[in-house]
Amino acid sequence: MVLGWYATRTVGPDCVVGVSRLTDGNGHSLPDGDGRVRSDEELVARAYRQAVESGHCDPPRARWEQWLD
Repeated sequence: MVLGWYATRTVGPDCVVGVSRLTDGNGHSLPDGDGRVRSDEELVARAYRQAVESGHCDPPRARWEQWLD
């Protein structure tokens, strides 16, 4: 089961996304526009999704597909 999950999570090495967040004076994250505080994982996932949608990054694909390239 783990192998199946791992195989579908490949992201190309050329895909780089930037993530930033605002914090208060104590380092606590501030909420975004909808009033929700997002985790680092959520911010990275959103940035990656936006990069894929805009064509800057390839979508994830199974590792075995790279062997065919």
